[in-house]
Amino acid sequence: MRIHYIKRAALSLCAAMSLGLSATSQVSQSVTNTQNAQAEPLTPPYSETFADESFLESYTIIDSNQDGTKWHLELGTVQISYNSELDMDDWLITPALNLEGGKMYSFSIEIMTGGSFNETFEVMFGKDKTPEALVNPIIEKTSIAHTVYKAYTGTISPAESGTFYVGIHGCSQKDMLSLSIKNLKIGAAAGASTPSAPSNLVVNTRTNGELKADISLTAPTLDLNGQDLTELESVKLMRDGNLIKTFSTPEPGSELTFVDEVPECSRYTYSAIAVNASGESPAVETKAFVGTLEPSDPTGITLVETSTPGEVTIGWTPVTTDIRGNNLNPEFVTYRIYSEGSQSNLLFSNISGTSKTFKALDDTSVQTFVQYSVVARPKEESQTTSILPSYPSDRLIPLPITNHSQKGKHPTSSAFTPKTMLYGVLIQPKTRRLNRKMGTMDFWVRRALTQKIPELSTPGK
Repeated sequence: MRIHYIKRAALSLCAAMSLGLSATSQVSQSVTNTQNAQAEPLTPPYSETFADESFLESYTIIDSNQDGTKWHLELGTVQISYNSELDMDDWLITPALNLEGGKMYSFSIEIMTGGSFNETFEVMFGKDKTPEALVNPIIEKTSIAHTVYKAYTGTISPAESGTFYVGIHGCSQKDMLSLSIKNLKIGAAAGASTPSAPSNLVVNTRTNGELKADISLTAPTLDLNGQDLTELESVKLMRDGNLIKTFSTPEPGSELTFVDEVPECSRYTYSAIAVNASGESPAVETKAFVGTLEPSDPTGITLVETSTPGEVTIGWTPVTTDIRGNNLNPEFVTYRIYSEGSQSNLLFSNISGTSKTFKALDDTSVQTFVQYSVVARPKEESQTTSILPSYPSDRLIPLPITNHSQKGKHPTSSAFTPKTMLYGVLIQPKTRRLNRKMGTMDFWVRRALTQKIPELSTPGK
């Protein structure tokens, strides 16, 4: 048996939450059921997000292996955790559903695993809210391992009309980790000749600064009964539930494309259905971020004093990629320059080029160190910052760039010329992204002052 130290704490929390949310009776199996016995069966379409504990009033939870670990609310989802000694055997059963015989009902649910462990589940339906009655498969027993939610779909096809229940069965092997579910959906009744769902729904955001997405999908070729479709009335494309495009009378199996222009950079849910005379198909759905992501950090930054005392020029390499490495048209990137010290102050904004010359010091009779940061800013989104090494705003003579392993220290160099003593200072530049986690680059840059300092016989002592 593997020992999972982190999992132990999570399991304790999950068990405590389960006990707090439900009353348990010990019979042949542990059952939690607060459903009102007089509640009328629900007629699809039906959906449940599991975002809060309200679902507990109508769902049945069965701990078939009686290990005390049950389906429970966990951070806006329903979760079942592992047992080190027993295989998972836990049911989450819907309220009663009024279904019509000979009709077909689409089913979907989003599922995530707690890690790289292979978790197993199945979805069944039947005429009673017991494991023995839930014998008709909606989604066959499936093993998965992914730490992001993915939608799994199936079809409910009752042979006769009546009251039915749907059960999600967690049945992983012992000593795995967890299953989490959300967004259970059951579609409205559809005839057998209703189209199956469209397929291959792909949304690609543009990375050139335009708030557009290139969308493609494939019209279905089969109906829900697996027979060839002869015609379609339409395929409808939605963004966040709102119709954005109707493809009229597309050929079954045809490739459909559309360019969607969105109001702002954001994450959107796209879905599509096919329609014929028998009704609407189940929906195919995907989520995508549309818009320009943050630019990658500015690189190749230089800071030099010009021939005019107190004036400096900052330069950098054009940013051509976003933070995920996608190509980004440089013309859609602008820059800002901040002064750095006890706090950051904006000096210049909306810079379209790759350099800026400005007066860093008005009183050139004194000498001081200055430090600036260069910010790459996309057309609409937040910003990223690269902080420059500190430079003295006096005549500068760069010494070689060297690596330095002592983070946080600022040792002095011992470089000299016959006529002028050079007092070198090692300054650590940092890379920082505003609105994102701060990181640092592990190198130091050495620069030197040309001012004569006769009272320092050996710099660094």
